[in-house]
Amino acid sequence: MNLQLEHIFGVAALGILSWGSLQVYNMNAQLVLVSYRVEENAKTLDESYAMLKPMWQRFLRTEPVHAAK
Repeated sequence: MNLQLEHIFGVAALGILSWGSLQVYNMNAQLVLVSYRVEENAKTLDESYAMLKPMWQRFLRTEPVHAAK
């Protein structure tokens, strides 16, 4: 009986360790996907900034029409 109980605990411990390692593997895969998406968004933001920067600078240089009344 004692030997069977040790086997049950061993199998349960192995199952828990296997489950934990699969969770870490899944988390790593999701982290890679998220970091890829963040990198793509950063590229898009850089392109948008490059497009909007001249318009924003021109806007800041112009004087409002209604300023001097």
